[in-house]
Amino acid sequence: MTNGFTPEIAELLTSRLCHELVGPIGAVSNGVEFAEEVADGASDAIGLIADSARRAAARLQFYRLAYGRAGRTVGGVPALRDAAADFVAGEKAVLTWPEPVGAALVERAGGGKLLLVSIEILMGALMRGGSISLDPAGADGAGVIVTAAGDRAALPDEVLATLRDGGNSAPSPRTIHCVYAHILRQECGVSLTVESVEGSLTLTLTA
Repeated sequence: MTNGFTPEIAELLTSRLCHELVGPIGAVSNGVEFAEEVADGASDAIGLIADSARRAAARLQFYRLAYGRAGRTVGGVPALRDAAADFVAGEKAVLTWPEPVGAALVERAGGGKLLLVSIEILMGALMRGGSISLDPAGADGAGVIVTAAGDRAALPDEVLATLRDGGNSAPSPRTIHCVYAHILRQECGVSLTVESVEGSLTLTLTA
C-alpha cells in the first residue's frame, strides 16, 4: 500500500480502538447489572440499557477478533465460536458451529479471521433473522461451508458481485468486508465461492 500503510497497521489500529472501547462499555453493563440487583424490580429502561450494552460488547469482541490483531493470536476454535455466537445472537440469529469444523483453517495464517468475516458477511442476508451454520467441506473435511438460512435471506447485488469477482472491484462501505475476505483467503491459500438460492446463501472455503 502507499505511504507504508499495510494491513498489519490497520489491524493494530483496530485492536487499539476495540481495546479502548471494551472497558467503558463493559463498565456500563456491570453498572446496570448492579442496579438490577439492588433495585426492587428493574425498569424496562434498565433492561433496554443492559441489552444494548451486552450487544455492543459482543460486537466489539467479534470485531476485535475479525479485524484486529487479536484474531491472529487467539487459540483454537472455541474462542472464535464464542465470539461469533454472541455476535449472531445479538442480531436475532442462531449459530451452529460444531467443535471440529474450521480447526484446520484456523491453523492457517488469518484463517480464524476469515471465518469470522464470512459469518459477518452472511449475517447481512438475515434481515428477518435466521441461522448461520458451519459444516466441513472438501474430501478431507478441512474446508468450511458457511450457510445462512432464513426468511427472504439475500445479500445486496453489489455484495454478491464483490464476492464473486474476487474482491477486484472498487470497494465501498457496503463491500469492504468482502474485499477483506478475499485478502484473507489469499493469505490462507484457500478459495472462496458463493452460492445463492431462495432462502439461503453459502460461502465455501477450500484449500
